[in-house]
Amino acid sequence: MKDLTSRMTTLAGLALMVVLASCDNKKNETVSDLPASDSSVHQGSSMVRLVNAVPSTEAVDLYADDANAFTAVAFKTVTPFVGVRDNMVTFRLRPSGSAATDTIAPLAENREMMSDGDRYTVVVLPGDPADSASQPKLKVLEEPTNAGDAGKARIRFVNAARGLKSFDVFVPGNADAFFDDVDFGTEAGYKDMDATTGIIQVRADNQPAVLLKVPQRSFDAGKTYTIIITNKSATGRQLEALTIEDEVPAATDAAGTVPAGAPAPNSDSAKSY
Repeated sequence: MKDLTSRMTTLAGLALMVVLASCDNKKNETVSDLPASDSSVHQGSSMVRLVNAVPSTEAVDLYADDANAFTAVAFKTVTPFVGVRDNMVTFRLRPSGSAATDTIAPLAENREMMSDGDRYTVVVLPGDPADSASQPKLKVLEEPTNAGDAGKARIRFVNAARGLKSFDVFVPGNADAFFDDVDFGTEAGYKDMDATTGIIQVRADNQPAVLLKVPQRSFDAGKTYTIIITNKSATGRQLEALTIEDEVPAATDAAGTVPAGAPAPNSDSAKSY
C-alpha cells in the first residue's frame, strides 16, 4: 500500500450519522457531521470510511495493506472518508493499538478491487452467532456516485444483528415488504423510494411481528440512507438501528458539466499520497 490521507475530506455534501434505538420506540439520537466526498474530483484514488457495527467495549483499527487507515474505532462510530491510492487493497481489522507487523492473525481480512474516484463503506459485522469463537467480518459496500431519480430517496439495509437470521422491511406508504429476506451478514442493495416522513418497521421474516421501529424521520430526495440493524449490547438481543445519511453530489453529463437545476459539486479535494 502506498499511502492514505489522514485528513477529513472537505467536499460537497453532508453525511449525518444518526443512532436510532427503539424496540420501545424511544429515541436516542446522536448526530455527528461527516463530510461526503465528490467522486468526480478524486481521480486516481478511491475514498473509504469505516463503520463499526459490532457491540463491544473494544475499539478496532483498520489497515489498508500495511498502512493504518483508521485507529480506535468504537462501536457505532462512522469515520470520515480517507483516500486510498491502490485499486487492489487488502483490509485487515486488528484490535486497537496493534501493528501491521504483529504476528497474531487479524480479526478479519478482506481483499477488494476498487475503482478510482468511487466511495466505499467498510462495515465491521459480528461473527457467526452459532459459533462463539467466530471473529468479526468485513463487508465492503460501494456508494452511489450520483443522486437517484428526482423526488426519490435511496435506502438500503444491512443485517448485523446476532440471532436475527433474516428480516423484512416495511416503509411508509407501502403495504408490501420493501425489502424481503435480509439475511444476517448481508446487505440489501439500494432501492429508490418516494421522499417521505415516517416510521420504518423491521419485521420478522414473513411474519407480522414488529422487531424494531426506526423512529419517525424524513427521507429526503437526492439523499441516500444506509440503515444497519445491530444489537444494543454484546450479550443481549435487543435491536437498534444505525442510520447513515449521505447527500450525494450531482452527476455530471458527458461534457463534464452539471445538469441544469442540479447543485454543483464542490471542487475541493483531499490529498492522497
